[in-house]
Amino acid sequence: MSEESYFHTTDAQRVTPDNEMPRYVLISLSDEILTIAKHLVTEPLEAGGILIGERRGKHLRVVDLTLPGPNDLRKEHRFERRCKSHQRHLERRWRDSNEILTWVGEWHTHPHGDPNPSTLDREASTKLTEGVGISMFFLIFGTKRSSYTLVDADQKPSRLKVLEKSEQGTLLGLN
Repeated sequence: MSEESYFHTTDAQRVTPDNEMPRYVLISLSDEILTIAKHLVTEPLEAGGILIGERRGKHLRVVDLTLPGPNDLRKEHRFERRCKSHQRHLERRWRDSNEILTWVGEWHTHPHGDPNPSTLDREASTKLTEGVGISMFFLIFGTKRSSYTLVDADQKPSRLKVLEKSEQGTLLGLN
């Protein structure tokens, strides 16, 4: 799938049916946000937040993320969202986008090595996806690379790989 075809999805095709796994994820985060996230990987404690984007047909597009707040739990091998700033930022983006931008997943860092999902990460992503009943995207920033996982509405995880990088962002697809 080219970015060209992704961006020409009509509004009528915007929402992915609950039982359908998105086929592609386009990460279109600003350079400023990516720089902040990459800096957070260098800190000794995990950091994280939510991913904000849109669902278009069989595709997800990630355009924003929230940063850790003062009440979030940050430990060496664990991050837990507790700060209300994540929800407030999401609500603001949702209103400002005429209810298009929404919560599409979660992100966090693994500052001490491999960005592959830990047992705790896998359990949390399955529980979260079960709770919302739709596919969600999970991104782990590591010190040398990142890990990308989609968990479908039936809590089945699928690893994603980078298909291409361009000015529009990073296009991911199923392995």
